Amino acid sequence: MLDYETDGLSPYEGARPFLAGMEDEKGRVLLTRPGTGDWGKVRRLVEDPNRVKVCHNVKFEWKMSVHSGMRPAGEWRDTMGMAALVNEYAPSLSLGGLAGTYLKGRRAKDHGVRDWLDANRNGYLKVAGREPNYSDVPDGMISGYLENDLDCMMMLNWVFWPEVRSNYGEAFRIESDLVPVVSEIEDRGVR
Repeated sequence: MLDYETDGLSPYEGARPFLAGMEDEKGRVLLTRPGTGDWGKVRRLVEDPNRVKVCHNVKFEWKMSVHSGMRPAGEWRDTMGMAALVNEYAPSLSLGGLAGTYLKGRRAKDHGVRDWLDANRNGYLKVAGREPNYSDVPDGMISGYLENDLDCMMMLNWVFWPEVRSNYGEAFRIESDLVPVVSEIEDRGVR
């Protein structure tokens, strides 16, 4: 599993990851920040053509990787894309919505992140001239949020991947192949 927490949503406006989380099938989690010794592990995962990367809304992680100087390679699975293939009429493709529907009532917990952002909005506007973003959230809160997202992605991958592989393999391959193409079109335009 791979998930970034970013200081904004648009890499074109300078948004970049400030925290990355990785989790393996055994539940071992690594959280790391750019510029630290473990950040190289994120790069190695992203660029390894032999390792599967599972994300939710994979195009976002792909794009943030590219704009952070990495060259994504290998197989990338998108739990949101898999969910759409399995049930195109799903009421929600958000991580929280899918977790609530497919993980026996488990919800993607925000660990108070949204409440913190709301409570600190006016203060940040007065002092910094901007609204707070995820990079402003206290470490313990954002780390718990990220770890829970990684857990939900792993479990959703376990739920969806067998059916996607068996029944929608070609459609999934086409969808996956489009991620770098659409990402590059968004970056460079269509010629």
